[in-house]
Amino acid sequence: MPNMQYMQDQEPKQRLGYMDGLRAIAVISVAISHFDRHTPDINPLKPSLFNAGIHGVDLFFVISGFCLAYPYLLNLRNSKMLNFCLPIFYAKRIVRILPPYYVAIVILSCIAVLPINSLFLGVGETTGLRTILNEFALTDYKGLFQNGSFWTLAIEFRWYLLFPLFLILYEKSSRYFYVLLIGILFYIPLTRASNVDMMFLPYFLSGIIAADASITRPRWTKFSWIGFLISMYLAITTQLPNPEGYFLGPFWGIASFCLVICAGRYQLLQRLLSLPGLKLVGIASYSIYLIHEPIIIFCIQALHFSRIPAVLTGVTGGIVYWYLVERIFLSNPLRGKMIDSVYSCLERLNQGMQSNATPRTRASSQIDLLLE
Repeated sequence: MPNMQYMQDQEPKQRLGYMDGLRAIAVISVAISHFDRHTPDINPLKPSLFNAGIHGVDLFFVISGFCLAYPYLLNLRNSKMLNFCLPIFYAKRIVRILPPYYVAIVILSCIAVLPINSLFLGVGETTGLRTILNEFALTDYKGLFQNGSFWTLAIEFRWYLLFPLFLILYEKSSRYFYVLLIGILFYIPLTRASNVDMMFLPYFLSGIIAADASITRPRWTKFSWIGFLISMYLAITTQLPNPEGYFLGPFWGIASFCLVICAGRYQLLQRLLSLPGLKLVGIASYSIYLIHEPIIIFCIQALHFSRIPAVLTGVTGGIVYWYLVERIFLSNPLRGKMIDSVYSCLERLNQGMQSNATPRTRASSQIDLLLE
């Protein structure tokens, strides 16, 4: 069984309220962009601040890297030791992400058999057994989804698998970490290795840097607001749409990184981002992300709502989903039992693999020992 005290020690003693505010900004931005994407008389390829809200996804990836790295780096700076247990890390990620996601898939699958199912489907979305299995397995081959928002979850889960290696690289050799980050951000897009996973990896990695900066507060963070303003200007003035309606270029992601740095640096911004309304939306942001798009599509096609009522309905529906579904899975008794179960399965799998491995392979698999 996992050491529950150990697990608690790897998490911040109190929730960072301003991060919930940043999550709220990200999910509201995405919801606004989805209204424009599914409204017939709005061209999603025409640059505007509304459809550029899709770059809230960039901010989500920065926040994800930040929140994963923060407790481990905080422990490192305080105790000079970076403890990392792979089975516990993966168990916690699985329990945090999959249960609400799977419930959302089941709900959408039930709607799919109803005569009105087309009112919940947007551009390029589809139903069917293959699509459902694709979603359950977190595979995104050919992009088959009932809910267009699900595509980012498969990417994020893949980077979860490699996060321990990224954290090791950052701690052992930050120089090579920065080389990797800059290379992926500026060089990979010019090669055949460029794909959607690589598009978001730099933002995920930059979240690790932002987490460390919020703890150590280096002097360069004082100028993060300048970086935010410059990158926002470049992002707005150099938007390059692709056929899928996503505006390419690194500046939105850089702006997201600078915004997270600013939030960790300036108390006034922290207080603004910690306002109760923003915190509520931020706490429920994962649930909002999971189900807002079908709700907005229904509001457009069946109710003919304009932008603000449709987005508010999608956000409200997500908050209700958080209260009825996600909050239950996050409750301590159930969450602890689920983590214990997943941890036990991963431990048995790990022991089975090590029993068939060479001594050298067994040694290399003990990442938590390498970090001590």
